[in-house]
Amino acid sequence: MSATTATSGHQAPRPSVIVEAKCAAWLGLASALAFAMAFPYFLAMLPKLASAKLPLGILVPVGALQTGGVAFGLAWAGLWFGGQLGLTMPFLRAAVMREHLRAPSHLLAPWKGLMSSFYGGIVEEIQIRLFLMSALALVLRKFARLRVDTAIVIAIVLAALLFGLGHLPAAAQMARLSSIVVFRVVLLNMIVGLVCGVFFWRWGLEHAMLAHFAADIVFHVAFAG
Repeated sequence: MSATTATSGHQAPRPSVIVEAKCAAWLGLASALAFAMAFPYFLAMLPKLASAKLPLGILVPVGALQTGGVAFGLAWAGLWFGGQLGLTMPFLRAAVMREHLRAPSHLLAPWKGLMSSFYGGIVEEIQIRLFLMSALALVLRKFARLRVDTAIVIAIVLAALLFGLGHLPAAAQMARLSSIVVFRVVLLNMIVGLVCGVFFWRWGLEHAMLAHFAADIVFHVAFAG
């Protein structure tokens, strides 16, 4: 919802307290993970942390929980404040409320999602990472005469983009392809593709397969129904 729309008197529907809490919880979780990922940087910038009495095995989880808890509270309040003015997080809210890409419940049975996760983890990784990414990297290396690392990085991005776009036909069977649906489908799948591409590059296709399978479990099983 843009500021222009909000000021013109057409506010977005106010989300319920539960929806706001769910959005805030996701933001809190993201903040906790961000703290844990940034902790090595904090150690480098703040040497006193390394000499803290608490061991790192306790310091990191405690810091992550604290950061996540504060972010959750601020996010919940911010969502409530912003909701009065039409300031919101449309993509996160749509995902939490499942306003898009909601198929009939019998199509989203968890066991079906589990079965499809094997297809994604095995077949799609062979198609997209082992074949397409490798072929793109080789072409860029041979014909564009790029360094191997540069060619692989570009191939990872291109393969991930094609991977995201390749999910649009299936999404079209479940919902009208509005701009938010296209953005969400391409972005989420591209993120998975980037991670799998890096895993393939650094540790081999098996790790990419496991990462893809884990992502599909989250999308098709944990969030099914």
